[in-house]
Amino acid sequence: MILKAITLENFRSAERECIHFDPGVNLLYGNNAEGKTNVLEAIYFFARGRSFRTTRESDLVRFGAEGCGVDIAFTRRGEEETLGYRYFGGTRRRTKNGVKVTAREALGVFCAVLFCPDHLSVIKRTPAERREFLNAAIAQISPAYVAALGRHKKLLENKNALLRCEDGFDRAIHNIENAPFRTKFDKDMQKMKGYYGIGCISDFEPQPLIVRSHHGTFAITTVGKINNAQEIVDEIFNDNNTHFLEMSGGDINPTELVAAIINQKENLIDGIHYALERIDGSLTLMILTPKGIYAARDKYGRTPLVIGHKQDAYCMAMESFSFQNLGYRPLKELGPGEIVIVNQEGIKTLMAPGSKMRICTFLWVYYGYPSSSYEGISVEQMRYNCGKNMAKRDHVKPDIVAGVPDSGTAHAVGYANESGVPFSRPFIKYTPTWPRSFMPTVQSKRDMIAKMKMLAVHDLIQDRSILLIDDSIVRGTQLRETTEFLYDSGAKEVHIRPACPPLVYGCKFLNFSRSSSEMDLITRRVIARLEGTEDVSEEVLEQYTDPESEKYDQMVEEIRKELNFTSLRFNRLDDMLEAVGIPKEKLCTYCWNGKD
Repeated sequence: MILKAITLENFRSAERECIHFDPGVNLLYGNNAEGKTNVLEAIYFFARGRSFRTTRESDLVRFGAEGCGVDIAFTRRGEEETLGYRYFGGTRRRTKNGVKVTAREALGVFCAVLFCPDHLSVIKRTPAERREFLNAAIAQISPAYVAALGRHKKLLENKNALLRCEDGFDRAIHNIENAPFRTKFDKDMQKMKGYYGIGCISDFEPQPLIVRSHHGTFAITTVGKINNAQEIVDEIFNDNNTHFLEMSGGDINPTELVAAIINQKENLIDGIHYALERIDGSLTLMILTPKGIYAARDKYGRTPLVIGHKQDAYCMAMESFSFQNLGYRPLKELGPGEIVIVNQEGIKTLMAPGSKMRICTFLWVYYGYPSSSYEGISVEQMRYNCGKNMAKRDHVKPDIVAGVPDSGTAHAVGYANESGVPFSRPFIKYTPTWPRSFMPTVQSKRDMIAKMKMLAVHDLIQDRSILLIDDSIVRGTQLRETTEFLYDSGAKEVHIRPACPPLVYGCKFLNFSRSSSEMDLITRRVIARLEGTEDVSEEVLEQYTDPESEKYDQMVEEIRKELNFTSLRFNRLDDMLEAVGIPKEKLCTYCWNGKD
């Protein structure tokens, strides 16, 4: 078999190139980034049926082009033959001697063996990687071997699945509103078997879900928000005869919808990548299969996903603190859009992380657990820094500084350390009732629970001027109740210092809050009152997010009067971002300034 020529059209960096080869040894040389590897990739593509550098065929298309094409000419057994490949708009076409063929029919027609730096793993690493290399070479010689190999892999997967769980996949959905997490799962944990497992605590929908599709049987769990859910559902209904079973509050379960999106593609990796790209909002997921656990972080990294490691074991979670007391240590934090598989052989990156990150800043301000860290930045330390920056700009002289338990406490410690005003705890959070007061769907119930959770220490309140730091003001209802609680307990003054700027936009990327409308935000209600309409332009809203503007001052004063604070001063956006300590372009600030 002798390669005669190859033609590249909008392939990688080549707009149009035709390269002719001599029958003997051919040497490609040149400077870095001139396209040498692209030529090898194109040649090998016909031998293996796919690239050795990427799983996404769209990556092969030259930037700005709508598609790409590759043709090769070669001699086999003395006969001249051609193979062609076209990729356009997500559709691919293969030809043999000008006649359309399937990928399987094209396999084995042209044979080549590639050895690149990555293949040093054949010598240095695991038997599995050596088998993969040899299988790829043998498959070119014997197409029947490909079919046998596929059947072997399927049988092996089924065998391993049965060994890991005698009863196959199982799922149990528990409601943890009225009982601690551990008591719900204690008996289940005693019966668990196998090497792999995933789980989820969701306030919104039942998950993980078990799915059976052309990808095999898998379990899936997700974190995120799908803003274009109806559009995707309509698209799936129009293209396929399908249905959805899981309903959450009358809507299609978002996790089942993600599974349906993934099932639109030929393999799991392409399906996961497609879901990350297709969803407007955010998506971080895990998928359990007999091969291992696939994990993918949101394409802009809006939510975290960290891998922990101890001897002979790995784990993955959104919060690193969740596995530290189990002997695991943080090993790797997935980058934006990164896809990995974790199994008994280790961790393998299937899709490299992207360069753009917009992680939610509210993770540090409020959502994150104090002992967590994201992108190497400690939540607790960020909150100390945040309080410190707030104190530098403040001029009031209270008797004590306090934080609304629990997320406001660390901000208050930072403020007290910088200002020299004593830190105190004038009220204590009583937690055996509800762990989180904003989760019930009825506002009156949220207010009642918030009030039940606070116990006053009257000796620390009576006749005191109190500076109180909360993580934020959303609706304002609970903070007004807290302020009235302090006045009723004998406080002389209550100065409120939210640890973040005014929330002017409802989050469109995460579903951690139950707000159904931006008019749930006290800022938007006050702005509507000041402007005489709820239909306020973006130009006007921008003024209300600028701490140097007159409209901002008017809004803050209206909120202060409505909630009956002695004084009110929000943290500034620039000070808050400085407290985080990573480049601001990597942080999502949408809820404060409308910029994602």
